[in-house]
Amino acid sequence: MILYSFGSDVTVTQALGLRETAYSISGTDSFGSTPHRESFDYSITAQSRLMKQYPSFVHIMEPSVQFTYSPPAESNLPLFDSTELYQKTSAVQFSLQNWLMDKDGEFLVLRLTQAYDGYTDPHALPLALQAAVLRPLVVRAEVDYDVPSGTFEKINSDVRIPLFGTASLSVGERYSDPDNILTYTFGLNYPFSKTLSFDGITWFDVRNGGFQEAIAKLTYQKQCWGMTMIYTKSTTNYGISVLFNLLGLGTIRLF
Repeated sequence: MILYSFGSDVTVTQALGLRETAYSISGTDSFGSTPHRESFDYSITAQSRLMKQYPSFVHIMEPSVQFTYSPPAESNLPLFDSTELYQKTSAVQFSLQNWLMDKDGEFLVLRLTQAYDGYTDPHALPLALQAAVLRPLVVRAEVDYDVPSGTFEKINSDVRIPLFGTASLSVGERYSDPDNILTYTFGLNYPFSKTLSFDGITWFDVRNGGFQEAIAKLTYQKQCWGMTMIYTKSTTNYGISVLFNLLGLGTIRLF
């Protein structure tokens, strides 16, 4: 990968990656004995940063535009590994990221992204919104909105609610219109002490029968070793496992 950047108020970064894939194959006539493919990936990004000071907080805004190009593959190769999946790309992405910060740090992050790919139909990719409220509750959300059809393709959200001390309750939602998914999660994190803690999470699939799975985990952790007991319950079975962890040696499953 070759990188080159220049500029101060507006920073321009170029990246060029070269790629060669080759195989030596015998016993097949589908690809020949030495199939190979040469390709490259190129991207250029222009980015700036704007800042506005208010009496109690600072607003930071980073607009950017990026062009990415990967040419069409000249030949098909046998697929032995997912890393060899090749997709031609000619895309322009516009992005606007915002931060609100006060004396205690960030408390709101918002990112809006719109991309257009000349090789896809339709050319406009879903409008992506990512937002995070970090105080007093932690709320995160990701939304993909398909502009041509006027539908929400994906909505993911998580809320973490502090209880007392460092204990917290979490609620999550996963929605995907193309995959017909609507799932809710409920979780609890409760540290009894510095060495002993409990974590639990439950999944409910609204469109496929309700309760799907629950996992409860009890962890005892010392400086050089630790032990974890995990209980798993699904719609068809349940299981209990115990893991023993030694620093430097890894994790051993006892049963």
